[in-house]
Amino acid sequence: MFYVKLNHICLLFIAAFFIFGCNPKPIGNTLLSAAKSGTSTDTTVVDEGELDIQPDNSTITVNMDNSDRAEITGTCKDLDRKKNRIIVEVFPTDIETGVPYISNSLSDLCQTVDAGLAIGSKCFWVTKGIGLIEDAGLPSERTFPQCHNGRFGFSIKLGKILETATVGVFDKYTVRFKLRTLDGILAETAFSRVTINRELDTPVIDSVTPDQTNFSCDVKTTPARFNPNILYTLNRTFTDALFANVAQAPLFASKSTAIILDNDSVFSWKDDNFAATHAVPVVRRVIAGVTYNYTLTAVDNNYVYVSAPTKTSNTVSCTIDRPIIKALGPPVGTTCFTAMDGLTNPFLTNTEWGRSSVNANWTGPNGEGTAFTFATCNPSFLPFGCTEGGLVVGTNYFYAVREVDPGTGQKGRWSKVVIQCKP
Repeated sequence: MFYVKLNHICLLFIAAFFIFGCNPKPIGNTLLSAAKSGTSTDTTVVDEGELDIQPDNSTITVNMDNSDRAEITGTCKDLDRKKNRIIVEVFPTDIETGVPYISNSLSDLCQTVDAGLAIGSKCFWVTKGIGLIEDAGLPSERTFPQCHNGRFGFSIKLGKILETATVGVFDKYTVRFKLRTLDGILAETAFSRVTINRELDTPVIDSVTPDQTNFSCDVKTTPARFNPNILYTLNRTFTDALFANVAQAPLFASKSTAIILDNDSVFSWKDDNFAATHAVPVVRRVIAGVTYNYTLTAVDNNYVYVSAPTKTSNTVSCTIDRPIIKALGPPVGTTCFTAMDGLTNPFLTNTEWGRSSVNANWTGPNGEGTAFTFATCNPSFLPFGCTEGGLVVGTNYFYAVREVDPGTGQKGRWSKVVIQCKP
């Protein structure tokens, strides 16, 4: 009996040895373990941060000629909450008051006509990911962009350049959006914003080349090519021997880019003395020795404005060389003979011949001088030459000529060569 109990005791001892000797750590944790009171050795605290949404650019410019849609993209943080959507509202002003003309909480359609767009036209699209769609196929269909891999994207339709009550001042569009999540609880960010400037492209005059042979100026421009409702006016001023920057009637007005003819379009205009060049004859006369200054103005005619927005190009100038004169021969008695030399304007109808008997340099270095006396020329030789008699024998006379446009009053600069004649 004693032998059996001893064997039992030995077995219990051996089992306890293996349990506590081979695995000395306690089973599980208790408040009485060696760990500090009130702490946990196996818990990691993760700071998830906050929901966030930010645009790539806070301001955007979309020109009338380029597109009627603006895409908004940016970064976002949804904290891995899969049930997220982006709420978008667009206001036709830089003040967020009244009803937005786009609100994807209501539908993807335009809500007001404040931007010049028809109510009920589609005004909202998701451009990144498929987004969330509610009431699919119905007039109230609503599309919500989502935060996907830290990015989002949507586009909106833009209408007219927004006009304010102040003439010549124009508003900007305001787009605001926020990220909303629903993963057990509803949470959302504050609104982020993008300002969109809707404007015209500024037209560019690429070159104005003087054609000395044909007495013309060839104007080449770069307007907005693809919007025929943007109309253009080509203005010209002139600087002659007497006045600077004198305005004239436009060479053309309210011309669209629908016509692309060479020398007779917004893109290419030949300013010359030939009425046959243009579909609607416009002749302003190009006079030798006058500087012509050209600007191209664009006006938006897509919508009705109190004061339509405009953009004006750079100014480019063109000057036809001053005339050259020569003596037709030696004086005969008291008569001197002079005439224009080289190329002459075939449409020239009037010239002024001047002379001085006391100053060989009276025309000035740039031909802007004032004649001491206008020569009394033989009318039969006008406008290309001057035969003047009744002069004083033994006196030096210095002659020059300039072109005159009797229609506009512009006077070119005096000829480069001054002819000396001594009866």
